[in-house]
Amino acid sequence: MRTSRAAACAAVVTLALACGLTACSDGTPKGPSAQELLRRAAETMGRAQSAVERIDIEQPDGIQRRSAKVSWAAPEIRADLGAGVRVVDGAAYQDASWAGLKWVRIDGPEGRPANAWADRAASFNTAGGFLRLRRQLNPVTGLTGAGASGTVENLGDTDVGKVRSTRLRVRMPATDYYAAGLATDERAQVAQSLAAEGTSTVTADFWISANGELVKRVEAENTSQGPRTTTTTYLDLGVAVDVQAPPASDLSTYQEMLQHAIHP
Repeated sequence: MRTSRAAACAAVVTLALACGLTACSDGTPKGPSAQELLRRAAETMGRAQSAVERIDIEQPDGIQRRSAKVSWAAPEIRADLGAGVRVVDGAAYQDASWAGLKWVRIDGPEGRPANAWADRAASFNTAGGFLRLRRQLNPVTGLTGAGASGTVENLGDTDVGKVRSTRLRVRMPATDYYAAGLATDERAQVAQSLAAEGTSTVTADFWISANGELVKRVEAENTSQGPRTTTTTYLDLGVAVDVQAPPASDLSTYQEMLQHAIHP
């Protein structure tokens, strides 16, 4: 009798340990939900305020790679995107020393003449596209947009480099993802830019570490030009970012840049 009772007690202890370390009887894993992981990551990245972002954009015509130093501290993005491009407080500037000038402003609200980046980066050439670019540079807005999805898949744990991370996935309308929390007029600008490039849906994957840091994000979309995948890896959280707008006296117009390029 004692042996049977001892065996029964051992079985109960073993089951309790199994539930505590893995899953309970209904098969539900212990730990925070996928939505909670997104929320915690948004808080963690909000506190970090800056990072080095390694950005790879893969499209049918090739892969663009850049390393950017980005600050998303309020109120606006400040970023050095490399190749002489900087984004400061809602404006984008290109180093124009190759044309014998100093700086040219290259973002466009709609209605501005076509600029040097028009063929290579439509993101700079429309109000909605440039707004979407700035939001992509801010990991908090991406996590917030994903959190607006009713369904977040937990794809399990995996390693990103040496960092053990939980991979989450959302599939949702692109406007809801990129324009989450925006005012009506800004949301309309983002929607217009997405419609112009033929993008209606985005699949976004997030790798979140045990301490709540966003380690990597991948956004996959279909466009009228074919599939596009943007992979952003976050390094050196909290890095100092000192990016300033050029003085007004150093700015030239696009027409002046063309004139100097043609007649140096």
